Amino acid sequence: MNDSELINHGTPSATRVLPTGLATAALKFCATTAVVLCILSAVGSQACSQARFGQIPPRDRFERLQQLKKLRLMEVLGLAEEESVRFFARYNKFENELRDLESQRNGVIDDLEAALKRGEKAEVYQRGFDQLEALGKKVADARLQFYEDAKKLLTAEQVAKLIVFERNFNRDLREMIQEVQRERRRGFAPR
Repeated sequence: MNDSELINHGTPSATRVLPTGLATAALKFCATTAVVLCILSAVGSQACSQARFGQIPPRDRFERLQQLKKLRLMEVLGLAEEESVRFFARYNKFENELRDLESQRNGVIDDLEAALKRGEKAEVYQRGFDQLEALGKKVADARLQFYEDAKKLLTAEQVAKLIVFERNFNRDLREMIQEVQRERRRGFAPR
């Protein structure tokens, strides 16, 4: 039997096994493609969104992205069903806390912006700086606490994978959004 016959028969003894490097590359390609497709559908051009996908509310886009992130994280960490329930209970709490702190941070920055427009005195700005510093410490403390909690549920290797995943996912997401925006500008630029 040749390779195509092995694939077409589909029997367990006749399945082909990809070399580890190729399988890893294929998995990474699939995951990256899924993220790109999600981003493109979430932040695609307005005309394309209206014509093909309908308007996707920002909250729904955020939820889709969070679901994708969690699925990918579950895969990267190799979590079983029971482990993932416990882990994501803590992970969701951590993400909610970070969102709350980011919202507070944005409020302080909005206050600084308003103070700048009013031409306030240095003391007003200093209060804003102090609040931002305190919020930064709260973010760092929340992150450290989450990692301590994660160590109780995950192996050291899984915690390391979590840390690397968080950094890479957020970086890749920013890069993909920037690429979509560049493409959109090129597509709408006068020629």
